[in-house]
Amino acid sequence: MKYWKIIFVFSLINAFSITKLSAFGVDAAAAENVNVVVAENSSANDESVNSTAASSGTDMEAQHIGNAESIEAGRQTYGNTCLFCHGPKGKGARAPTLVEGGFVPGGVKSNEYFFSTVKYGKPGTIMGSFEGTLTETQMWQVIAYLRDQAKQVAANK
Repeated sequence: MKYWKIIFVFSLINAFSITKLSAFGVDAAAAENVNVVVAENSSANDESVNSTAASSGTDMEAQHIGNAESIEAGRQTYGNTCLFCHGPKGKGARAPTLVEGGFVPGGVKSNEYFFSTVKYGKPGTIMGSFEGTLTETQMWQVIAYLRDQAKQVAANK
């Protein structure tokens, strides 16, 4: 029963931002710790827990950024998961642009920042966590796609 409650709260986190979970009686500290508890108690998450250090580092970054296959796969994933909020080609809609300002290559938002935001979400915003929804490879592919779009936007200015 304990695990069912944890998984239920985890699914709420994916659906709502942490601040909205307070309406369901979940305090922010507990909601932020759910990902850790689920990872510790679920064999389904063993791959993501064991691969976090390697996949969030420069190895995955080097493997995907600028890779045509990763860019195409990222375009498809972006279209299915990110387009509604971030708009066509990452140019912004309900949520901010991901291809201009600090998100351009060499801008203030690093690939690690992108990865962390996609994986864990951004509390207090509509950006939820995609941990458990997307694989880390898919997250890096989306980043590769957005970096490619940012280059195209910069080239057209």
